[in-house]
Amino acid sequence: MSSFVDVDDDLESSSLVELLDDVETFVRRFVALPSAPSSAIALWVAHTHVVDAAEVTPYIAVTSPERRSGKTRLLEVLELLIPRPLRAGNISDAGLFRTISEERVTLLLDEADAIFAAKGDREDLRALYNMGYRRGSYVVRCEIQGRAVKTARYESFGPKVLAAIGTLPETIADRSIPVRLQRKHQGERVERFRLRDVRPEGEGLRDGLAAFFADSELVADLAKARPHLPDELNDRAQDGWEPLLAIADLAGEHWPDLARAAAVDLHTEETDSDSVGTLLLRHMRDVFRDDGYPDEIASATVVSRLVEIEQGPWAGWWANDVEAGRPRGPASKLARLLRPYGVEPRKVGPRESRQQGYRRADLEPVWARYTDVRPVLPFSGENNGHTDTRRSDSLFDAPGNESNTASDQPVSVCPSETQDKGKTPVTVTE
Repeated sequence: MSSFVDVDDDLESSSLVELLDDVETFVRRFVALPSAPSSAIALWVAHTHVVDAAEVTPYIAVTSPERRSGKTRLLEVLELLIPRPLRAGNISDAGLFRTISEERVTLLLDEADAIFAAKGDREDLRALYNMGYRRGSYVVRCEIQGRAVKTARYESFGPKVLAAIGTLPETIADRSIPVRLQRKHQGERVERFRLRDVRPEGEGLRDGLAAFFADSELVADLAKARPHLPDELNDRAQDGWEPLLAIADLAGEHWPDLARAAAVDLHTEETDSDSVGTLLLRHMRDVFRDDGYPDEIASATVVSRLVEIEQGPWAGWWANDVEAGRPRGPASKLARLLRPYGVEPRKVGPRESRQQGYRRADLEPVWARYTDVRPVLPFSGENNGHTDTRRSDSLFDAPGNESNTASDQPVSVCPSETQDKGKTPVTVTE
């Protein structure tokens, strides 16, 4: 039991470690999940009970390539574990922001792919999700009261789970912890979910978490926590994981290392890699690498190498022109795609046969900004041959227990669509 807080006698058998372990086990009984997303979900469930201690709440993005992969079942399981759940398949914009603000619900939104399918539709709802992950963001609306028109503010902050087939909008996925589900194969077994049978156990776990986090001093201390954030995460992911890592540090034992391993595992591949621009930059880096990193390569050569890469759209766009000996059109399109990154074609090659191309010196700073993947570092610090678990300095004075827990299976990051463009509600930040 962590020395973080004194627990009443009737909760001595329900330490936070045990509660987190039991929540993770409960979820995995009914949904086929690897350890990284199941650990993240357990921490997120605990976070929903102490969200008042957090400035940021990460969303959970549950996606799958096909139906019958367990998305709805996961929402049904979570509904038993979290406070004030609202499970919805569709909801109006006005109804949603009023419910979130007035009832402080934990939203479980199913079939989010249908809601966000049409470009230009439900843009207010997109904006609500885009800003609702950070405390102090509001939707502002004009409301008629008798003959007067007055403004009303509705807070959009609150925990949310969004389940979708395929992808979620990039801006929402960027604020989320990705949980990518696949249909279970024949060898995977999960328990049948009968609500009337499992409700008492699920609600018992919910009540145990609520009782544990009922201490106002504990909530205040969690708000002050500054947990170590893995360097492998980008800024947005660090923001989202901070309250979860503070809870993991509070629990102690195996959870600090387990949480950081899960965070790095789930966010190793950035969603930005799905954009055409960053995909092009990564593949151009591969072209230079495969040639031994020369100082410069002609545009025609770059294009011809790109169409050989199966993972990109380049062959479908440019292969016919390249095979027909017409590289000028593809080279022009290549230049347009690179221009927003400040990369322009230059004259390259020997003086007697100069042609347009790209210089490695121009691309290296852009690669460092948009494509470099930092190496995975240890989750614990090394000190004279001993491993000290990294914890929130404001929570603990003594080193924690040693642990070397890692996830058992890497999970694909939820893919995302192109950056959303559209109107947004008025946002007021306090």
